[in-house]
Amino acid sequence: MPTDPSNEGHFLPFEFDLPPGLIVSPEPPAPCDSYGYVGVALMDLTFAALAPAMPDRCPAGGYQLFAIYLYRVDPGLGRPFVFIEPIDGGDGARPFADGPTLVFLGDGDVRCTPIEVLETRYPLRCLRYEFLPGVAGPGRFRGGLGVRRDFEVLEEGTYLQVVIDSTDEPLARGLAGGGDGRPSAVVVRPGTAGEQVLRRRVSGFGPLGPGDVVSVRSGGGGGWGPASARDPELVAQDVRDGFLTAEEARSIYRVAVVRSDGSWDVDRGATDRLRSADG
Repeated sequence: MPTDPSNEGHFLPFEFDLPPGLIVSPEPPAPCDSYGYVGVALMDLTFAALAPAMPDRCPAGGYQLFAIYLYRVDPGLGRPFVFIEPIDGGDGARPFADGPTLVFLGDGDVRCTPIEVLETRYPLRCLRYEFLPGVAGPGRFRGGLGVRRDFEVLEEGTYLQVVIDSTDEPLARGLAGGGDGRPSAVVVRPGTAGEQVLRRRVSGFGPLGPGDVVSVRSGGGGGWGPASARDPELVAQDVRDGFLTAEEARSIYRVAVVRSDGSWDVDRGATDRLRSADG
């Protein structure tokens, strides 16, 4: 009943038998901060469990909650500050549409700090804010895209904290033959000899100084259905939008696209041959 106002009757069919002391039923003195990470993981696990019985209603898995902190606590190095940035990403594809992009899982809102606010209140500069298509799981309907946001540190004594989950066993799993989405990551000093890739929770990483770049890259959603069943026109549109290269369209989706009048169009004959060769 997706269009109904929430009411008590919606919850009557559900009963939960949870023994005490589990991660979903903690007891004092167990720590319970950041419980949202467990909640979001449970949502995707529930969808995955229900998908065989309700394949036309369950989405593929999405990227997991993800955030960074950049901060300075030593007043001898400058004014102390704490910049906290929840990072939006890609949700799982649905049985009827591509996965949403720019979603903050659990809340649904886009929570990123406007660049104008960031740069006027903190000793940081935003060098890049763009879609990150390569992390989206392919499928008849592809997963939502991740995002890349690069922050340049402008002053001494800055440290990094990373809040990240589900990178060894990503929950952005594809459904019905769709591909898995890739997990989030933070790349410190990208493209330099000192580059480091962080896929674990970490506190007090640093110190970072002027010119150091922290590249924050969120994960994508899983795909739904086999990639070879995707509408060629949707593939061509992704190429036009810069989400796919022509080579990726051919190798992943078995769709041939050609340049025509400054745009990309589907080569129907070549596409039919590619897909028929795959059986």
